[in-house]
Amino acid sequence: MTNFWNGIWGKEKEFNSEAEWIKREQERMNEVEQQQWDEITNPESAPEWLTEGTTYLLPKNQETQNPKNYRPITCLTTTYKILTSIITNRIELNNTNYGYKIYNKSVNHLFYMDDLKLFAKSDKDLEGLLTTVKCFSDDIGMEFGLDKMHHPKADVDHLYLPRRCGGRGMINLETAYKTSTIGMATYLSVSKDWMIKLVHQHEQSKKLFSINKEACKYEREFELEDNVARNDELPATKQAKSSKSSAKSCALRQTAERWNQKSLHGKYPLCCQQADVDQTATHQWLRSSGLKAETEGSILAAQDQSLFTRNYQANILKNGANEKCRFCDTHKETIDHLISGCPVLALNEYKNRHDRVGQYLHWTICNSYNIKTCEHWYEHKSEPVVEGENATLL
Repeated sequence: MTNFWNGIWGKEKEFNSEAEWIKREQERMNEVEQQQWDEITNPESAPEWLTEGTTYLLPKNQETQNPKNYRPITCLTTTYKILTSIITNRIELNNTNYGYKIYNKSVNHLFYMDDLKLFAKSDKDLEGLLTTVKCFSDDIGMEFGLDKMHHPKADVDHLYLPRRCGGRGMINLETAYKTSTIGMATYLSVSKDWMIKLVHQHEQSKKLFSINKEACKYEREFELEDNVARNDELPATKQAKSSKSSAKSCALRQTAERWNQKSLHGKYPLCCQQADVDQTATHQWLRSSGLKAETEGSILAAQDQSLFTRNYQANILKNGANEKCRFCDTHKETIDHLISGCPVLALNEYKNRHDRVGQYLHWTICNSYNIKTCEHWYEHKSEPVVEGENATLL
């Protein structure tokens, strides 16, 4: 554990002083009056109480033997947080054309203490944002964990469907804005409060950015005009929630339809709709498996047939690659073939996968009968006969 984190924190990092965005900010800040506090321009002279703190390693999951599965938390003083917040607010880095435009404001990311969320309207924009983040992280000598983000070739609609339906359950910022606008317009139109009625009249008279007009446009987009039955006996807030919920349901239905209709990415959802498929059990792993984000993303990319197989290269990218399996050289190298259809992989890889599943099941059954086992299932060894006080496993 000590060696792993020393390997990260013990290495001195230098930022790229020649980076264009850093030079641009330095030139812009030349107009700002020189600060009198020396510690701002000479951090090495800052007192220890300002820049040093105790770091605690908090486990992310139950696999505590792996040092990567810990989140380092360091509590610094409020003074340090205020200072860095002021500096951050003065730096203008949102100069790309990516993201969503809301009332002349551009929204393409949210930056938390240890997490960066990107918002993009298309795959092309998302790749552009990822490239920008990669450039910034390289220039400041910091890694943002790009491997945890959405697989660049996986389906975008797949992200925003509920996990019970096979998606990742993420919130689509554009859809959230549109459904909230519909709910607000409903509230303004049905409220009996005289002040709200004045607001409603004002919104109706506006030529630009009218909530009412925007809501009508979004209702047509979601095909809501004939779907929302309003009950005047209900309070305005409940009617607003009802219309927003109906809009959200229609948006999810349209998202699912787009996913199903795609020639490549739509193969998996169509398979799941077959009569012999239990959709609840099929998607249960998305709700309770506890997998890492990057592992989950890779699995969903495989479901979308978007991994870099030879078949994908030859028939989707059309780069002249040989479509035959690199192991058996007989069948097309598709996701399905690699998972369960390759005769070469069947000799060892498939058998090992089968044995690992059996190992986990045997470990779980032993625990259910209070039979002594290893702490972790992957360390468990299945014996032909295991006896306990209340049961014997054969």
